[in-house]
Amino acid sequence: MTVAVCAKPLQGSTMRVTRLDECGNIEFGASAYAVSEGFVSITMTPNVEDGERFLQRTANGSAIVNQQGRPLLNWYDVSIVFQEVDPELFTLITGLQPYMDDQDRVIGFPVTESDYATANFALEGWMGNAEEACGGALPWYGYNLLPWVTNGALTEDLVIQNDLITFTVAGRTRKGTPWGVGPYDVVLDQAGDPSPLFTAIPDDTHHLPIWTQLAPPVALCGAQSLSS
Repeated sequence: MTVAVCAKPLQGSTMRVTRLDECGNIEFGASAYAVSEGFVSITMTPNVEDGERFLQRTANGSAIVNQQGRPLLNWYDVSIVFQEVDPELFTLITGLQPYMDDQDRVIGFPVTESDYATANFALEGWMGNAEEACGGALPWYGYNLLPWVTNGALTEDLVIQNDLITFTVAGRTRKGTPWGVGPYDVVLDQAGDPSPLFTAIPDDTHHLPIWTQLAPPVALCGAQSLSS
């Protein structure tokens, strides 16, 4: 008998972005991924093409054929609002090049025409759950994977004012991902050990939401190295 996991998502927790190449493969090495809690929201909106309408009326005006084909998923439109500025993370999700100081620290990024909206990255986002949704000895976390996001760019107005200042990066998903089970442990197996995804995701996956009892990774300022 199949047993379903039912939990109640509550509040965002952590996000991780991973650098991909133009074919969606993970770019291992230095500055390969970043983990942050400095975001305000992640919005994932399905971009859907309406199915084709088929309508044929008879001579008396009644419909002899009246149906519509199924809608098609084009992609997800993705919008991430940040309050914390991590310049290395921003280079991962925008494709912009880092701007260094005289101590080899990344302190910003020039917004250039040549690099604008050139990023390819994977996005993972964790959610918490309501207190009563805790199951067993460990809580459940909502885990969302968008395995291939492209065209990442700063798109909203940047307003410098006497108020909170936020930054918005938008992009869209695309199909053809080679993510498979991924390079990270994101679930616990039957023995309670950390594990990658149990099965490889289909290559036309735009969004994978699951429940997991493995806690999110720890947020760190700056990009981290990743070994294959």
